[in-house]
Amino acid sequence: MQYFTKSKFYTVIILVSALPFLHVSCGNVQPVPEIKEQIRLKENNFTMIYLPAIEFPGGPAGVTALQEHRKEMMSVDQAFWFAQTNTTYSLWSEVYGWASVNGYTFNRQGRMGSEKSGEGMNDQHPVTVVDWPSVMVWCNALTEYYNQCNGTDFRPVYEYNGVVVRDAADRTAVDSVIMVKDADGFRLPMGAEWELAARYSTTNPDNKYQEHPPRSGIYWIPFIYVSGEIEGSIGEMGSEKGRIVTVEVTDTRQNSLGFYGFAGKEGKLWQWCFELLTSCESRDTYRLKRGGSRGPRCSRHDNWPKTKWTDTCAGYNQITFRVARTAAAE
Repeated sequence: MQYFTKSKFYTVIILVSALPFLHVSCGNVQPVPEIKEQIRLKENNFTMIYLPAIEFPGGPAGVTALQEHRKEMMSVDQAFWFAQTNTTYSLWSEVYGWASVNGYTFNRQGRMGSEKSGEGMNDQHPVTVVDWPSVMVWCNALTEYYNQCNGTDFRPVYEYNGVVVRDAADRTAVDSVIMVKDADGFRLPMGAEWELAARYSTTNPDNKYQEHPPRSGIYWIPFIYVSGEIEGSIGEMGSEKGRIVTVEVTDTRQNSLGFYGFAGKEGKLWQWCFELLTSCESRDTYRLKRGGSRGPRCSRHDNWPKTKWTDTCAGYNQITFRVARTAAAE
């Protein structure tokens, strides 16, 4: 498999599921094996799941600014790897510590889970209180740190004027950052990639999901649901006041693809994505986040939060992220 030639340190697990993931190629439905890889650092390991290029139903936008990215059919044009869980505080801290003495600067140091006091939290809870610029440069740091740990040469994804972005406080660079074409380092997901991982289902409870392709047994959770939680449902993490308390990243239901954190307890955390809202006339920068809701009524998958450069709502205790990586062409 060509996409494993970069490093001899991969541990690869290939499983053919009894309910295989399907993709569409030349009008035919073909099974795709479940493929996972272990990413190993000095102190932390995490799993990534391979997802293919695919087209799937998107549905109407229903939310003003989202028309810019909402299409009747959503498309992931290139296969990619996606982290099985949200980023733990332990993983965040290991990379953050290395990066801070290797030329990186961050706006926020992150928090262990949702509680400021730390009560009930541990380092396997997701990192929260992270703003988009800090998360973006952290992905570049993860790439360079991974290379150092494993002797690989993955290329950092985010650059400005041909230079790797390492300073989250450099507003000019962060606002104009680009994704380097074919770079194979770690990055934030695109909205459609996140949606593919979150909405795919092999079950159709109460016939609420859309089957696509027809008669394939593959269903797509409506995007107005929060990762499988029916809109309006408080869910296991909610309360009458909408308070959300994090859990360990694997202490939640797995979805049909094996991902954690898209439903149930942890599924109501927001997760940063890459896209920039170009139709906004505000002087602030808006970036895409996807996921759940802090209120008792779950909001839609899509939301465009402000990327602030001060301690404001851009980095709060109900927003986290997980990393992606573009797969090598076969």
